[in-house]
Amino acid sequence: MKIKTALLLMLAACAGSALAGPLAKENIDANAKWLLHLDVDQFRESRLGKFLIKEVLLKKMDEAKASANNLLTNLDAVKIIGQIHSLSAYGTSFETDANLRRQGIFDSVPELVVGTSLETGASLKGVLLLQVEPETRKILEGLAAGLLLQGDGTLTKTNEGGVDLYSVKDQLFVSPQDKGLILLSKSKAMIKEAMAVRTDKSKSLLASKAFTDFPPIADSIILMAVAEGFQDHLLIPPEAQVLRKADGARVVLGETTGNLLLNVALKVKDPAVLKQIQQVVEGILALASLSQSENKELQQLVQSVKVVATEKVVSVTAAFPVDSIITKAGQMMADEQNPRHKAETSTAEKPEAGAADAKQPQH
Repeated sequence: MKIKTALLLMLAACAGSALAGPLAKENIDANAKWLLHLDVDQFRESRLGKFLIKEVLLKKMDEAKASANNLLTNLDAVKIIGQIHSLSAYGTSFETDANLRRQGIFDSVPELVVGTSLETGASLKGVLLLQVEPETRKILEGLAAGLLLQGDGTLTKTNEGGVDLYSVKDQLFVSPQDKGLILLSKSKAMIKEAMAVRTDKSKSLLASKAFTDFPPIADSIILMAVAEGFQDHLLIPPEAQVLRKADGARVVLGETTGNLLLNVALKVKDPAVLKQIQQVVEGILALASLSQSENKELQQLVQSVKVVATEKVVSVTAAFPVDSIITKAGQMMADEQNPRHKAETSTAEKPEAGAADAKQPQH
């Protein structure tokens, strides 16, 4: 995926959903098999986050507002972003259901609500925990009340055990909780299970050993994704089949001391397999260093990588200066906005007629 696309996806996730601050384990089911946590507070305060919000997200939202004649025209993007804290999404299995695919108006619903199966492309059942400021919740409930008054069946409201539950054509279920927490899922059953965890009727991650073998991380992380028992649900290239022997994986992204830090950790029970994975990673790094010796930026990144193996985990950490990332991103955006650059790119993609003719065999 291109850098710009990846960044836009990250921003879209930040803008569309949220759970405040560091991961609240008391809200996560003890049986969770996969978990994603995005700390929007940390992202918003990071240097890279400030740049992306100002130069990418807000500009894109302004463009959308300028070309729209709907609710977007009245939205205060800066205020909305300021009231978002973080996001947590989890699932208790890797079960997929092709019938839960997004349709119609649900094309705008973040895929993180249910995840994605890399193997089948079907939806992966899960629940999204979204926490917002009380004022934001009131706005959302006001919009919901307006839709209910229309009475066209798009939105319905029921009460489940004293808690309001909204349904969008029985395809998306939303339940506002106390303290600004909102639950979303395409599965009504998942919503009820999440509600049981919050009311202590089911055990939370606090009472589970899931994801505990990985090295500790600071509360200042921006993004964390972790999964266990996923081996049979991923498409892994033949040359990396050793990775299928990993029992779990975790990816962490953060910013500290002027660097963007990326940590990838693989949990392996078999010591021999763990050693194999460590050797594969170190071999890839050595190959990259030799084959890209003229690329100073890549050399700097490779040299920053540290590979550490413990009894059960292989951990790989890389660091790259935030200033370099911002400069590179700024140059990319400036080039794309330059009409001359666009014209040159278009011309480069089409071979000149003379050059094409010159390649034709002479008779």
